[in-house]
Amino acid sequence: MTIIIGQCYKCHNSIEIEVNQTAIHEKLRWYLSYNCPFCSAAIEMDDVNLLPEDIRQKVFLEEGEWEIIVENLEKQKRLIIKCLRQIFGISTNELYQKLKELNAKSGVIYSGTKVEMDWLYTRLQMNGVESIIVQRK
Repeated sequence: MTIIIGQCYKCHNSIEIEVNQTAIHEKLRWYLSYNCPFCSAAIEMDDVNLLPEDIRQKVFLEEGEWEIIVENLEKQKRLIIKCLRQIFGISTNELYQKLKELNAKSGVIYSGTKVEMDWLYTRLQMNGVESIIVQRK
């Protein structure tokens, strides 16, 4: 669980928000909740897939950003592209753009929260892709 600072939807005061991610039955899930100490407003939200980008960025500030690295990327490129397209449901063009942004030549094929990378590592491993997880410096 990560605590991020956000804004109450009702009174707009800065408050602590609990954010959690898990992987259940090969699906990535996230949860968010808070009880506002100022106005008693309460929120609980959850969904599947990646966190909304604004929340993800706040989690990175608290926990750091993590990367999946594949050695011998060129040898496994076709398999990796097939796996990532299937896992994330994105087009080949979107995937190539993401790999370009990450400088995939260094072997980095994706970045995100620690839970996201643990989930992705497991999914890749199930498809025969060996990788490692490291914290971005």
